Amino acid sequence: MTDKARAIGAVHTNFTNPNGLPDPNHYTTAQDLAKITAYGYKNPLFRKIVGARHKTIPWNNKGYERDLYNENKLLWNYEGADGVKTGYTDAAGQCLVSSAVRNNIRLIAVVLDSDQMWDDSKALLNFGFSKLRPVELFKQGDILKTSPVADGKSDSVQLAAASNLIVPVSDDDLGKFQIVVDVPDKIAAPVQAGQTVGTARILYRGSEMGKVGLIATTTVERDYSPVKMLGYFSVMVAAGGLAESRLHKRRSAARRAKRKQAAAITNLEEK
Repeated sequence: MTDKARAIGAVHTNFTNPNGLPDPNHYTTAQDLAKITAYGYKNPLFRKIVGARHKTIPWNNKGYERDLYNENKLLWNYEGADGVKTGYTDAAGQCLVSSAVRNNIRLIAVVLDSDQMWDDSKALLNFGFSKLRPVELFKQGDILKTSPVADGKSDSVQLAAASNLIVPVSDDDLGKFQIVVDVPDKIAAPVQAGQTVGTARILYRGSEMGKVGLIATTTVERDYSPVKMLGYFSVMVAAGGLAESRLHKRRSAARRAKRKQAAAITNLEEK
């Protein structure tokens, strides 16, 4: 568990058990819990479990089922709330990791050892939502790059965003985002329209905030024309000639070395 936590950036966390009971070497931070939660939300089953208000389960040796209700009050009384987990021990106090989504923006709040954890969590979420607004950086179909094509009937192809990309932005964040386009230096023909050939990633202070696939907007067929093929074979012949030239040089050097060795032996015998 500790190795996985640190792999996703929760470097100030150490687990000694899976149940959270107190131990001197069992510790974490609010920031690390937020990172672990954000990673968990990538799992659909995790989202379903932490957002469930009520669940009915079988009860062994009983003539009826058992009703379980989520103790996270925010699921009932905070707009957009969809998780996550309450917690309490004498050592840690009242703790709550909460999540809510508004305007396609998910915020995660963590409060530890708080006697007012419900109000504190709401205050944190309210503050976050008041500062952030969704900004659509890419729309599906936006042309993000034109890439060269090797051996195609067209020398280039336009690459478009495969989907919309919306990120949460505050006024202080404007200008701090970086777009990184990852595509081959040259795309080998044939290329099919709609084919994914790369990605565009959004970085905020070096951390990835999101990414979209880049797809070819048109089909580029392979060019088998004599001119193209002549160029292709010319390159192959030149490469073969270069290899042959290097082999010839190595063989000549080997023959010269043998002649020198034979001459040295002859001189030695004459002496």
